[in-house]
Amino acid sequence: MDNEDLIRLLGKKHTISVLEITETPKSADEISDEADVPLGTVYRRIESLTEAGLLLHEDDVLTDDRRRKGVYRRNVEEITIDFSESPYSVTVTEASRVRNRLDEVWQSLSSDNGQLR
Repeated sequence: MDNEDLIRLLGKKHTISVLEITETPKSADEISDEADVPLGTVYRRIESLTEAGLLLHEDDVLTDDRRRKGVYRRNVEEITIDFSESPYSVTVTEASRVRNRLDEVWQSLSSDNGQLR
């Protein structure tokens, strides 16, 4: 994705909200509820952000009614647009995989009331 397309994507309504909310893995339903954004819009943003490499399909979880539900996590820590020189530049800093793995372990422990699975 070129810089103009990336900036265009970031400028779309609700894109930033989706990125902010997905610091930890979230399903489309959770993103929709937390951001107060229609589910259809969330799915479109998920698709665009995944194609751009800014969001990762983290896993599929099994719901209580035995359906698979995708969960997504932000794959970017920082996006910088520098206009100090022409042409402008865009720098994308990916999220640390180590930090993401530690988040997963912490969430697992928290959701199991401190008991290991």
